[in-house]
Amino acid sequence: MHGTAALRRSGYNKVAVTLLDVSTDGFRIETFGGITVGSPVWVTLPGLSAMEAEVVWARWDQVGCRFTNPLHPSVLGAVVSRAGGAPS
Repeated sequence: MHGTAALRRSGYNKVAVTLLDVSTDGFRIETFGGITVGSPVWVTLPGLSAMEAEVVWARWDQVGCRFTNPLHPSVLGAVVSRAGGAPS
């Protein structure tokens, strides 16, 4: 999957990121550096409002996050359809 999403860190403006994977529990994105593990972020996935998540790992230009409130499977299906990929 390679879709587009938006990410906002506390105190920063929203930026476009590449959505690499998404599941009911979280997502993996390709983005800029400087995001630290444990940081809260807000992600806007295709067709949805911004949702809060926590950074659980960060390596180079990829970041893995866990949703504060997991996605319902049907919502995940809609996001994947809009992003043009298969769920993780």
